[in-house]
Amino acid sequence: MRRALLIKLTSLGDLIHALPALSDAKSARPELEFDWVIDENFQEIATWHPAVKGVITTNHRKWREALAHPSTLGSISRLVAEIRAAEYDLVIDGQGNFKTALLSMFTRGPRAGFDRHSVREWIAHLAYQRRFAASKSAHAIDRLRRLFASALDYPIPDSPPDFRIQKERFPTRRPISGSKKSGSSSRRSICPGSTWSSSTTPAGRRSSGPKRIGRSS
Repeated sequence: MRRALLIKLTSLGDLIHALPALSDAKSARPELEFDWVIDENFQEIATWHPAVKGVITTNHRKWREALAHPSTLGSISRLVAEIRAAEYDLVIDGQGNFKTALLSMFTRGPRAGFDRHSVREWIAHLAYQRRFAASKSAHAIDRLRRLFASALDYPIPDSPPDFRIQKERFPTRRPISGSKKSGSSSRRSICPGSTWSSSTTPAGRRSSGPKRIGRSS
């Protein structure tokens, strides 16, 4: 087995949760390379991992706004053509919902995913030819590591998650003007944003978090 396709579109945290599974797979199957189908807004994440050699992007959130528009249909047609351009030894749906299962059915290769008790949306498991269990109560990282190990037939690792992010993908960090030395325990970073409006911290509440952290430090 030399080439696999991972389908996992969104969102930021869920995509990062997939990186340790890729590391496990690369350690167990050094010859294996992945292509990754991912939302175009997060495509950079796919390039962070050395096991990923190709990136195929979707813009499904925008497509939903005008599904019947000619430009949308053209974009979907191009995506399907790109997915079908290569034949894969294995296709893994790491998301497990209807839209990713549907995408998997356009691929050329055996399809693997969570079984009917483990998948996010029950109907999705019908698309897979190989189905594997992973408790819904387990952490997302553990679920994906179990899925990859089962689908690629290697022992489920008990080692800590290895995200294996390539540091050279990021610019050299420059110190913040007026900040203390990097070793200081008083420095904190907060990210209040999200691609989902329901998960974004309202502007009026963004100052309260740092104040609470400051009092507890």
